[in-house]
Amino acid sequence: MKKIFSAMLILVIFFSCKKDTVSTDQIFRFNISNNYVPQGYQYWIVISDNGNILYNTQIQNGQSYQFNGIKTAVVDVNIFIYFESLPAQNLYVQTYAGVKPDTWTLNTPYPSYYYGEIAVSVNDLVSANYLAASTSQSFTSNLSTSLTVSANANPENVLVTYQPNDNSPLRYKYIQNVAPTQSINLSMADFQTTNGLLTYNLPVYNYFNCMVYGYNANPNVAKYRFCNTSYYYSSNSTFNLYYPTGLFQNYFTSFYFADNNDITRAAGYDYYGAMPTNLPTISYADINLSNENNIDNVTAQISNPENYQDFTFDYYASQDTITFEWNVVSKSSATISNVLPELPLQVKQKSSLYDKSNLNFTSASLFKYITGQATSYDDFITMCIKPSKYFNDVVPVYSYYYQFAFGKKKSVEMKRPQSFINRK
Repeated sequence: MKKIFSAMLILVIFFSCKKDTVSTDQIFRFNISNNYVPQGYQYWIVISDNGNILYNTQIQNGQSYQFNGIKTAVVDVNIFIYFESLPAQNLYVQTYAGVKPDTWTLNTPYPSYYYGEIAVSVNDLVSANYLAASTSQSFTSNLSTSLTVSANANPENVLVTYQPNDNSPLRYKYIQNVAPTQSINLSMADFQTTNGLLTYNLPVYNYFNCMVYGYNANPNVAKYRFCNTSYYYSSNSTFNLYYPTGLFQNYFTSFYFADNNDITRAAGYDYYGAMPTNLPTISYADINLSNENNIDNVTAQISNPENYQDFTFDYYASQDTITFEWNVVSKSSATISNVLPELPLQVKQKSSLYDKSNLNFTSASLFKYITGQATSYDDFITMCIKPSKYFNDVVPVYSYYYQFAFGKKKSVEMKRPQSFINRK
């Protein structure tokens, strides 16, 4: 069923002088797949212009929604996602700013499944920094001799690893066709020693992290982590990446650095495909922020904006078990600011925290597309967001640069923001 919304019937609309008007009214359509909204979740689409709401509707799977009478060349698309895992309540908002009205297909191309927990034990494990297990979409590690990891396929494959505490090569055991809820009992004699090695010379850093996954076909369906290494305060000038040869055809390799001179600046470099044999020259983007305490007036000044394709503002708030996160993606330009729309009434009624005035600005980020089909922000929207593809489907190699808000980054190892995680 198609639902059609008219600007004259829904609400009074205020148009911002910031966006060009068009002579012919435009139409924005959204086709929702049968699996886009997960069970137990609630989604809303809000179309806005400079913070003024043009349209607002809750969406359902298998429906189509058409918004008529749009009089600006571009609008902001805000997707509100609410879910509960009691006692926790979670609200996440993703905004795509300055996009042309079009027809989008909102889909979940690679659904996540949960079939149970697989127990792994290595009872004679000694002299190890950690024990880890990775399945097609999950990873866990600890300092014990046993752990559990989620099964996301049936049957599942499990990659079990441990790092000897003398920093000798990584040990691994790859077990295929494991049934969900199955127990895996291993001894140290069952593990193989990785025979692949890449050595990287590291620049001066405040914090360094490297994550590596192996995969054979589609990394969005199944990839297996075997490396998650961190160093602090330039404690190591080189990094030895041990990996199993012959097990995977491709790799997802992610390097992340915090600036030695300013821990509020960070940079990352991601590669899908072959592992890079050398690190790129590590640099940090110049993102100058102002009005950080006014969420509707946070402004970023970008040096050399033509070197990047898109930009993100991140906002966050929490209270007890309630979380509220908002990311706004836009085209890279010399000066960037945005005004957030008000939340739908149905959302605001779920918690007193859910008001945009409660948000804190946390970080800004720039993305540079290095290889792939997309070469611009418009390409990103057209090739990735419009057809619901993952970012790495169209941009397999990219870099990203963060400027954390002053006082919001509590430690050098602060995790990559949600805006990065959502790139998959």
